[in-house]
Amino acid sequence: MGPRLASKDGLHQIYSLFLPIRLGSPDPGPGEAGAEGPPERNSEAAAPSTNAPSDPTAEYPSVKPTPLFRGDSIHFETADQFIFSSENLIVGPDSIRQAFDDVSERGPHLDKNLMMRAVKLLQQHRSEDADQDSLPRLSIQLQKRIPPGTGVGAGSANAALILLYGVNQNWISMSQARALAPELGADVTFFLDNTPALVEGTGERISPVKAGPVYGVLCFPGLFVSTAEAYSRLKRPLQQSEDAKLGSLLSDSDWHAIAAGEWSRLAHWTNDFELPVFEMHPELAGIKESMVQTGADYSSLSGSGSALYGLYSSGQRAIEALDSLKSQYPELPFETFALWD
Repeated sequence: MGPRLASKDGLHQIYSLFLPIRLGSPDPGPGEAGAEGPPERNSEAAAPSTNAPSDPTAEYPSVKPTPLFRGDSIHFETADQFIFSSENLIVGPDSIRQAFDDVSERGPHLDKNLMMRAVKLLQQHRSEDADQDSLPRLSIQLQKRIPPGTGVGAGSANAALILLYGVNQNWISMSQARALAPELGADVTFFLDNTPALVEGTGERISPVKAGPVYGVLCFPGLFVSTAEAYSRLKRPLQQSEDAKLGSLLSDSDWHAIAAGEWSRLAHWTNDFELPVFEMHPELAGIKESMVQTGADYSSLSGSGSALYGLYSSGQRAIEALDSLKSQYPELPFETFALWD
């Protein structure tokens, strides 16, 4: 929720509420598909880590038919040599599928891929420790479903999963993973713990918070939004106070609303990226308005976009909104989601 932006020492600062989610039924009841808890991490080196909690939109059984999009899946196994392979399963226009290559998820600039950089950090850490053996060779297989340039943190979550795998294999400690994460990106540290949190600064200050029930609808509108371009188009001055923090910007009423999941009481909390991004892609404002019209208590661009989400007062309201939005935009993928628990 947010982000609010500020400037300090020439760097953009972020003040935002991060919520980890799972796709599927927003309100599974006893006996329904999706009612069981999230899968545990498997300690076997060759075991798949599909649905790992670090994925912000991990696959999950749903009471609805198979969704149009699901979370990214990553499979690890030992190998004779290091192998990284990826499969493009993104649903959307050709431009979005091509972006999978263009932003170094694979292709000629794979050295910029966050997952590859995470592997290199693990290797460097092991090589610098004289008491440690070299990192075992791995085969990492990525099935990519979350489009890039959507602002949901999928790339950061996948990078965090590499570090978590290293923790799971006792290659590094959790404290070492937290020390390495900021070298990969601003959001990576959050996905190591994957709990609701206030995220501040350039992503390095994370304060866990209590968040109430989340019943939502998510849309990937088939557009790639460059975060760098979104920043460059901000027309209002960034907040200049070096002491500004999200916690000080929230009232007691806001804190209570977050804890209770009463999202309608936070309608005044806006995402500073919406103005420039909606100017770039006016159709996104229309989708947000449609979510409001279907009864969303709160609706926003996710991060710098292009994904949008709406939060509803109940799981049933979210499911009803999903049906309505699918009928209005049959060409776009929508899915319900809930807070990862």
